Amino acid sequence: MFTLIEGLLALAITGMLLVVALPTLHAQTPRSRVEMSAQYLVALSEVLERGYQQTQRYPSHVLMDFPDLSTDRTTPPVGVAPGPAFRFSLQSTPQAYTLTATALNGLRCTLTLNQSGARTASGPDCGALRW
Repeated sequence: MFTLIEGLLALAITGMLLVVALPTLHAQTPRSRVEMSAQYLVALSEVLERGYQQTQRYPSHVLMDFPDLSTDRTTPPVGVAPGPAFRFSLQSTPQAYTLTATALNGLRCTLTLNQSGARTASGPDCGALRW
């Protein structure tokens, strides 16, 4: 009986350590270029939605490019040229928009996000992105 209590206590302590350590480890793990680009699309959509709340319309730009600010801090994978990893664009009408991130420099991935929150990731280099 005493060994069962010791075992459960050890299991509880291990569980508490994992609960504390895993978020810290995840925060310290560098994000991939695809994950950073997906977060950049989400941030851009939040800006568009705030503007829509004020004016009840999205920008009327047909196509607009944004700089790739999300990947400047990463080390490119072997075989991938340094520099911007994605081209970000906005296609917009007063009532709808589609944000697109198209991979550059040998990456094969396209991310899209629209006004209804529909998110897609297509291409072999998108990996198992869950956004």
